[in-house]
Amino acid sequence: MTATALLGELHRRGVELRLDGGALRYRAPRGALTDCDRGGLVTYKAELVELLRLENAFATLTPAERARLQLEAAEGDQLAATVLELVSTLPGAG
Repeated sequence: MTATALLGELHRRGVELRLDGGALRYRAPRGALTDCDRGGLVTYKAELVELLRLENAFATLTPAERARLQLEAAEGDQLAATVLELVSTLPGAG
């Protein structure tokens, strides 16, 4: 499993991950988070923190900034394309 897949699966089960400073916090319905999930949170903590930062940053973009990012990706800007690809996999972003 990847950090992105874990994030999507947890979101599907109603587990909310958020950043609190540099710390990863979660809120989950009783029984939604398994021991395996907790292990994944530890294993992928750094990647999850970065994904949540990216999600938060993308959410603050204006429609014009999002359109510019999409145009840059369409024109071959690899960084813009990578950002759009990553954001498209995140729950709640896009």
